[in-house]
Amino acid sequence: MYFIIDDLLPQYLKILTTTKVLAFVVRVLILFFAFAELTRTFSFLLIYLIGNLQMLLDCLALIQKQTALLTLSSQFKSPFHIYARVRLILRITSNSQGVSTAALMWAGLVLSVCVNFACLKLHSIIPMPLFLVFPTISILIPTIVAETLPDAINCFEKSRELIKNWGTRTMTRKVNNAFYLKKVRSLRPLKLYAKVPGYNLFLLKKSTQATYYSIIIIYTVNGLISFKSDSLKS
Repeated sequence: MYFIIDDLLPQYLKILTTTKVLAFVVRVLILFFAFAELTRTFSFLLIYLIGNLQMLLDCLALIQKQTALLTLSSQFKSPFHIYARVRLILRITSNSQGVSTAALMWAGLVLSVCVNFACLKLHSIIPMPLFLVFPTISILIPTIVAETLPDAINCFEKSRELIKNWGTRTMTRKVNNAFYLKKVRSLRPLKLYAKVPGYNLFLLKKSTQATYYSIIIIYTVNGLISFKSDSLKS
């Protein structure tokens, strides 16, 4: 019996090693395809959001350029009509835009706080090859926010400046018409909200980005204070 087990043991170990290798390969493939699908979905969502915002900004730049060339009150109909179409397009896409914006900002907030906590508190617990993922994500999230959120903010800020410019021009000698003055006063800036279905959470304006970063810092500090390194190691 001893010789039989001794003869079969190398073959068993060989099969066991082969099984471990195959299981490792299968796990790597599953993680790769899951990561690729997640990256594809996230990239598509970002392209959708940034594409819409960039089109709105291009339309506002075109209106601003046309306004600078106008001198007669009758010529102001064209910028007004373009601005009305832009507002209509924004109203059509505002629900999906707002829900997607809120979801991305919430996910970025939670993920950024968790990753910052892991970088500062778990560096002695997480092994080194895996630990490099956390600083990378910690740098990547603020970079994505810094590249995407200002576009939404600029839609509101630039449209408000445009309406203010129209109001100034209608009160000068270049455009002296009470109808256009009333028309300008009735216009509203392009407002983009982070929302859930049926409810507006907050307006995306100039102070939103600073507030968002400050919330990330506050929750990260609260997490660092709430947990001690000794309790995490145990």
